[in-house]
Amino acid sequence: MTTENVKQIHQGRNIKRFRELRGLKQDALAVMLGIPWTQKRISLLESKEEIDEDTIDQLAGVLNISNQAIKTFDENGIIALADPTHGEPRHFDPMKRLIELYEENKILYERLLASEQEKIALLKRMG
Repeated sequence: MTTENVKQIHQGRNIKRFRELRGLKQDALAVMLGIPWTQKRISLLESKEEIDEDTIDQLAGVLNISNQAIKTFDENGIIALADPTHGEPRHFDPMKRLIELYEENKILYERLLASEQEKIALLKRMG
């Protein structure tokens, strides 16, 4: 990992992501960390790009993750792995999508109609 990539990592945002993954609110994390932590202090911390080593160690322990995860997690890297088109312009034509949905609906309706006609024919033969 280059120095340039390290500078792009927002450690506060990473703490927020890991906190949210644990299902914790800011005030709950503050309680887990103990005095002098407060919800406001957690909020301020999550807005900081860089966080001191001792604080990272303390948070990593409470969140049950490695301190390296806080320092190096890159959300954009994960998104790029999951979505190869990430960062490329996306062209969404709502009218085209509406027409596609209409055609899909039409096909489903025709299948339903054919099925009902088959049922009626079967009932006529039986009755």
